[in-house]
Amino acid sequence: VRATRNGRYLSFSTSVSNEGLADAPYVVLMVLADGTAVKELSLEGIAVGSTKSVTINNIRVPSETNQITLQVLNRDDTSDLDINDNRVDLVTKSQ
Repeated sequence: VRATRNGRYLSFSTSVSNEGLADAPYVVLMVLADGTAVKELSLEGIAVGSTKSVTINNIRVPSETNQITLQVLNRDDTSDLDINDNRVDLVTKSQ
């Protein structure tokens, strides 16, 4: 993950990979600011062994935000082998 924050605006680039045993037909990337959702991005489906790159610019976050969390969720009913590997926490400082 590469991320920058300028005041209330967050920009980032990341890659999301499916290293599981089954296709993930409906995947979303949640952006949370101190635990509160600020953006939900549909990544559509990700086949086994595939990777999707995501670049987002200028998501508005509250100015007092200390931690940004990127959480990948599979919105269909298939189970995930390890939900703990679907999240990254970023500590940000406004520029």
